[in-house]
Amino acid sequence: NLMDLLLNELWEDWGDGRGRAMCGTCHIEILEGDIGEMDDFEEHTLSGLPNKTGTSRLACQIMVDETINNMRFRILKDY
Repeated sequence: NLMDLLLNELWEDWGDGRGRAMCGTCHIEILEGDIGEMDDFEEHTLSGLPNKTGTSRLACQIMVDETINNMRFRILKDY
């Protein structure tokens, strides 16, 4: 998933939930691109974040495949 890719490439302490969509610590905002719909569990976790935007997603729920080609996003760490 995208969270693991970022952890491997950036060596940054980020994303405490390890891919379970439970904590919201891998919160990102999609700036460009469409990666499809989120499931109810991800939507529920995002609903509890005060800095949620209209294009918020959890990086742990985004698979690294052709759908993220040319996607732009920013990491939203402060919540």
